[in-house]
Amino acid sequence: MRNNPSDSVDGFLGYANQIYRGLGYLIDKLSTVLIEKDDDVVVSDDYGYLFLEQVKEKEKVIFRVTAPDFLKTLKNWVNLYINKKDKFNERTKCILTLVCRNEVDDDLILFNNAKNMEDCEEAYHKLIQRIKNIKDTGYRDFFTAHKNETIQILKIFEIYKPHKELQNELNDLIIKNLSDKISSNRFNNFIDQIIGWFFRLAVNEKNKKLSLIEIKYSDFLKKCLKLNGEVEIINYPTQEQICKNHNNYSDRYIKQLKIINMDKNIIDSATTDYLSWEYLRNNDFRDGRFSQEDLNNTYSNLYNSWNEKKLRVNMQPTLNSEDKGKALYLDCLEEKVYISGVSIQGNEKCISRGAYNFLANQDDDIEYSIGWHPDYKVRLNEQ
Repeated sequence: MRNNPSDSVDGFLGYANQIYRGLGYLIDKLSTVLIEKDDDVVVSDDYGYLFLEQVKEKEKVIFRVTAPDFLKTLKNWVNLYINKKDKFNERTKCILTLVCRNEVDDDLILFNNAKNMEDCEEAYHKLIQRIKNIKDTGYRDFFTAHKNETIQILKIFEIYKPHKELQNELNDLIIKNLSDKISSNRFNNFIDQIIGWFFRLAVNEKNKKLSLIEIKYSDFLKKCLKLNGEVEIINYPTQEQICKNHNNYSDRYIKQLKIINMDKNIIDSATTDYLSWEYLRNNDFRDGRFSQEDLNNTYSNLYNSWNEKKLRVNMQPTLNSEDKGKALYLDCLEEKVYISGVSIQGNEKCISRGAYNFLANQDDDIEYSIGWHPDYKVRLNEQ
């Protein structure tokens, strides 16, 4: 039996709409976007789900509560809530995006407007009433057996009906959020390139179906800058940006400097740059300018360099243990620090001092933990 050509067209439109919505979330600077994992489009961060979204392309029909597409979607969300409840929080929303020009069922509007428990209870009873006579009794049995979970999903359920074609909506988002990052003479070409890049990531070349993909905002931003022929530029934080009152001399990195008898000026400089690195790490990471993987690669490179320098210093028999630690510390400050896809603007020695003291502040069980004195672990345990 031959497939109906319209089925292929509808399938492609469905894929395209998922991709447009997923890319739109990235452009809107939301943390991590997943396609075809747990839902059509999932947006999440370190704390769990932000949005679970189903995208439906329905023309010339009223989208009803009793539609198999809706009941299947609702059941999937309830199952997710049952099996991954820890990923749901007060910010989570379950979104039904309807790409259609016709009206939706009045009871779906009721579900959309139900936000307090009383309204959600009413919506739940309306759901059970509407599906009691459908042929597939599995849905009625499921929602009856999982009343509380269904009510929780109805509480965070929303309908989204775009006012224009999703591709046009996406173009507007690109103009709004990325026009300051892309050269004006390359902008139209950039729109085609970034959409093409996302399509190639999402659609499997062999079977022409959507692949499971996960993209972080930081990786998306790097791709945008690369298409524009640039790298992300971040400024190393100034003293005015960091906490000036920090004088916690019990911190591990300060103890390490005291073990090798560094003077107060060296320790003060280390403290300032350690705090600058912490500020950069927290704020620029939060803003999506680089990922945790990027930072881990940086730490791995610094750790490997520290290991090589330590071997060279320990081969100098004329130096005592304290002087070996001092030599190793000062040698490491000559190392330039790189974060993939990012150019850090500032004094290179300050940046190195901040990054290396950050690693020196990590406990021994952390992969990139380092020290200066040849027996720093023993000496630290003695304090």
